[in-house]
Amino acid sequence: SGVLEDSFYFDTEGRVQVGYQYHETGRLDFSYHYDATKGGLMGERYDSTGKKVTGYFTYQKEAMFPGGFDGWIEYLQGHLKANTPAKKKAPAGRYTVTITFLVDKNGQVTEVEALNNPGFGTAEEAVRVVQHSPDWIPAIQNDKPVNYRQKQNITFEVTEK
Repeated sequence: SGVLEDSFYFDTEGRVQVGYQYHETGRLDFSYHYDATKGGLMGERYDSTGKKVTGYFTYQKEAMFPGGFDGWIEYLQGHLKANTPAKKKAPAGRYTVTITFLVDKNGQVTEVEALNNPGFGTAEEAVRVVQHSPDWIPAIQNDKPVNYRQKQNITFEVTEK
């Protein structure tokens, strides 16, 4: 139709850095920008005349463990039985389990499953620790909490004695 609908600019890792969406009239509807300090895609709204609607909104934000990445690592260090493979006589090496789970719109963790099983009790232990994690901060889309599927690697390391 010749009318600009949207445009997005991505970084080298494929994340949206800046984006614009337009009304059918061609006027700006939303503008987005990635804000690392807030952990998501933030933006501004514009009405049908092109006037900015006051206040920022969160367009899209991933589910997050309370305390962010550092909080997640602290939780894992305090609750994961990292010696599980060594107790089951695993040879020296690294054993990575990929876990998938759903963080629902209330922040509850459900549908936890291991996508692989390197053995020696690692998959079971990774599933256990994620199942027992506290509620997460739910994902946001268009300023509303939404269900979000999360994928997480958990690595166990066995060293020679």
